[in-house]
Amino acid sequence: MTRSKAIREKCRECAGETAKEVTLCHIFNCTLWPFRFGNSLKSTSFIKRMNLGKERYPKEFAEIKSIFIQNKGIQAYVAQFYGIK
Repeated sequence: MTRSKAIREKCRECAGETAKEVTLCHIFNCTLWPFRFGNSLKSTSFIKRMNLGKERYPKEFAEIKSIFIQNKGIQAYVAQFYGIK
């Protein structure tokens, strides 16, 4: 098993075996969070999946955005997906 597949499987296990919950994961301080889709943050696959998640689950993404705003120590690469400056 490759490293990316192992990370993806661990994230699915943590999220209750649902892809939706992996996409909507709000445990930002997890070291696996940036790689939870099996790709790095800079890959086009990661960006496409995040954008698709925003379209499919707008209410949930709004809730995650509010969590980000409350958390002062967010990383810039995470904030860009939620439109937080």
